[in-house]
Amino acid sequence: MAEFISNYWILILIAAVCACLWLLVNVYGKHLQQVAAKEQARPKDVPVAAVKNGTKVILDSGIHGVIRSSGTKTFMVEIARGVCIEVEKYGVVFVQDDAAEEKSRILPEQKTAKAV
Repeated sequence: MAEFISNYWILILIAAVCACLWLLVNVYGKHLQQVAAKEQARPKDVPVAAVKNGTKVILDSGIHGVIRSSGTKTFMVEIARGVCIEVEKYGVVFVQDDAAEEKSRILPEQKTAKAV
């Protein structure tokens, strides 16, 4: 065995380096795929013109609310009945679409029926 290693050490070294590189490429490739999937799932930038009074929005902090008024740089967002906060326009990251929300909503009866 020692004679085999001493005669072919360079080939063993090359094989080990190739195996390490192959493993590194595969692991890093999976990581890049995960990052790309997260990037696609993230909400895109919201054009300020699309946000009008009465529009349901999600802020960058995760707060859900409804636009009540807009200024030059800020929105007044109602987060509860009678509770408005002033946020910067760039703080709005997602505009909720009521039609898509209704389609994706599953009633509890439907969940149990699908699970059985």
